[in-house]
Amino acid sequence: MDTAVSPARTYSHDGMHPPVPADPAHPADLLPAAAPWPDPDSAAGGDPTNDPWERCWQPGRIGDPADWDVAAAFHPGVTVTAAGTAAELRLPTGRRFPLAADPDVRHAFGLLSDGWRSEDELVLAMQGGPRDSGMTKGQASLRAALRRLGAAGVLRHALRVDGRVLAVAEPMTRAVLARVTPVRDSTARLSRFAWCRRDGERMVLESPRSPIRIHLVDPVAAAVLVGLSTAAVDQRQPTVHPDGCWDRVLVGVTGLLAAAGMLTYADTEEADPVLAQREFHDLLFHTRSRLGRHDASLGGTYRFRGRIAPAPAVAPRRHDRPALVLPRPDPGALGWGRPLGAVLEARRSVRDHGEPSIGSTELGHFLYRVARVRRMIEPDPAAGVHYPASDRPYPSGGAGYDLEIYPLVTRCAGVGPGLYHYDPDGHCLEPIEARPADLDAVTTGARLAAGMAGMPQVVLVLTSRFARLSWKYEGIAYATTLKNVGVLFQTMYLVATDMDLAPCAPGTGNSDLFAAMVGADPAAEASVGEFLLGSQPLTSRNISAKAE
Repeated sequence: MDTAVSPARTYSHDGMHPPVPADPAHPADLLPAAAPWPDPDSAAGGDPTNDPWERCWQPGRIGDPADWDVAAAFHPGVTVTAAGTAAELRLPTGRRFPLAADPDVRHAFGLLSDGWRSEDELVLAMQGGPRDSGMTKGQASLRAALRRLGAAGVLRHALRVDGRVLAVAEPMTRAVLARVTPVRDSTARLSRFAWCRRDGERMVLESPRSPIRIHLVDPVAAAVLVGLSTAAVDQRQPTVHPDGCWDRVLVGVTGLLAAAGMLTYADTEEADPVLAQREFHDLLFHTRSRLGRHDASLGGTYRFRGRIAPAPAVAPRRHDRPALVLPRPDPGALGWGRPLGAVLEARRSVRDHGEPSIGSTELGHFLYRVARVRRMIEPDPAAGVHYPASDRPYPSGGAGYDLEIYPLVTRCAGVGPGLYHYDPDGHCLEPIEARPADLDAVTTGARLAAGMAGMPQVVLVLTSRFARLSWKYEGIAYATTLKNVGVLFQTMYLVATDMDLAPCAPGTGNSDLFAAMVGADPAAEASVGEFLLGSQPLTSRNISAKAE
């Protein structure tokens, strides 16, 4: 499986500012190349409340108009350059866009590069005077350009209370922040999909349901999250705060969270039949391993090249004890015993094992057909191969082959009970010492997960050496691991069916227990799947096939 990825992107991080794209070829670029700037004359008319940008600039304030407001600034890396009467806006992607020739407009854009400015402050900075005295053509041109920039996602918006920046809303895609107004619904709560994390030197709040990231600049903004997460908040009864401005903080921050899509009301997420069935970690994993709702790097970026050596293509042996060499099938008999279509139609999960048990020949032929190394691939940077790889019967993202197979044998003729590691290059089993209680716990867990009545004859535990994929892939490494598990499962199912064995893939297993059994760091290698294998039970369905 050659995982299709987007072109690699890189980002600038200075700890306090959001990452911005640096690859002009990426399809999620900030502004459409063919879209011209709006005509200032046509932009002056119409209902401003129908404009998302205009709504963003009109917060509903309480008390003194200076209590709290919303200001804007460019993403770092966005610059305004002027040469004579010509001026242009340069984006971090390298793209350039012409600006109006009006020097006051250019001056206003320069202010957005220097720091936070509200629209009123930008208008006052122009020679045309305040907005309520009549909008000049230059001011209309400024508003039109600001609307375009807001929709393009190159502006950040800061919530200021008493002139102090508490939180910053940063679009991760082409997203417009909704109007920031007080939330009057006392059932407002923090969405159960919202999550807070450290990003460099800052604290950010994100949600897989929102394209907006909130940078919590002031600790007092984080205190609002606590109240919103534990109970519904009635904003009409402000809580006394030591600095005396808690009511304004609560109203402003809650309004910003609502505008960014971080709140839910009256348990609507639990009542929604779609959202009720989505779990936080599932939705986050989905959105972050796909393009569309974030600005993180995604794909084969090779971000550790030159810093960390890639993991070997085949896992090194754990000890020098003799390995059990497995039988190999006759090279001339590697073809399918039945047509592939017939094997696909006959594939079933079999939750019962028969007598006699599977033997070393069957286990050896099975692993050889499924997972052996057919050839090694040496690094060839000129050809785009930056790490040692291999070729095996089943596909793997980037030829990484991160998966390892550990047969846990209960009953197999010619192979003693115990835990082994399969060496796909030498086609042999390396014995691994493990406590009988642990072996029984893994086997019993697999039996229960599969719904089997008796103990499985062989449990094939699949682990991932995560660094095999994370060294190359960014954002999709674990998603690729799970895809690798899926295609390996299907290969195992088809080969087992063709060999008339009993296959079954249970739904889960204990990763921590197995990592402890094999002495692995769970962050470096952990189990990601189990596959049960044994002899077919002698049932009415297959008696005729066995008799033949």
